[in-house]
Amino acid sequence: MILARIAVIALLGMTLVSIVACGSDSEQGPTPTPVFTTYTNSSEGFSISIPITWETLSMGDVGVFFSSDTTCSGRPAVASVAPGAPNTSLQTSYERIKTGLEAQEGFDIISEEEITIDGIPAWKCIFTAANLLEGHAIQTEFCVLVQENTSWLISFMCVPECWDTYEDIFDTMLNSFQVLG
Repeated sequence: MILARIAVIALLGMTLVSIVACGSDSEQGPTPTPVFTTYTNSSEGFSISIPITWETLSMGDVGVFFSSDTTCSGRPAVASVAPGAPNTSLQTSYERIKTGLEAQEGFDIISEEEITIDGIPAWKCIFTAANLLEGHAIQTEFCVLVQENTSWLISFMCVPECWDTYEDIFDTMLNSFQVLG
């Protein structure tokens, strides 16, 4: 179940990267110090800060996607927040995701660590996936956090050569994630 959701998130994210990039011929990075706004999703119980110029695409129970308004190497950056599997532990989610990633050809785990997001234990994995987008590799930061019976999957994607361009924005977004009480 959780691996299927990860696959859907990755596929939709990469599709969004491809669609948004089709009409874009500018090769600019994001604003050096973007202005952020808070996106709140009451039905899924979270809020997250996003650059004010990024586009938002809600995909119902699949989650919400955010796409940068500028491109780097011809591709925008994409972030997403999606509901995870209910009634699961962080350890179980972590093991399923890691096993699924390691079983995929072309996936290379760069780093993984346990972190805390909004006071909630979480697991973060940064990896690359080769040749998934029109011959381009995608670098992804994927986080899962579980609180009681609810889990969230948070991801950030861009082409690897642009990771340094977007990393501070991704960090700001991740560190702003809050569970609504």
